[in-house]
Amino acid sequence: MRKLFISVMCIAILSISGIGYADSTIGGWPACTTKKDMENLVAYQVDGNTDAVTQLGSSGRCFILKNNYQVTITDSTWTGLVEINGSAWTVTEAIKRN
Repeated sequence: MRKLFISVMCIAILSISGIGYADSTIGGWPACTTKKDMENLVAYQVDGNTDAVTQLGSSGRCFILKNNYQVTITDSTWTGLVEINGSAWTVTEAIKRN
């Protein structure tokens, strides 16, 4: 009975948070291979540090998302970042909820 209760609670939490649903990308938004790089990219953009933004893009660690790529949100932060497919981080605005 305890395992059933825990399973139901986990499903409820995932349903509320939106983690685990198949969504799609909105093209033109940035994404990075690590959360730290994505946090840095956002900070550089806010500060207007175009050289640092360009350097992250040139390194291949950050890139521009293509449109309508099917993804699953695997993690999220309170600051508005989401991990997609367990392999890249982007901003919540870059994801279209299906």
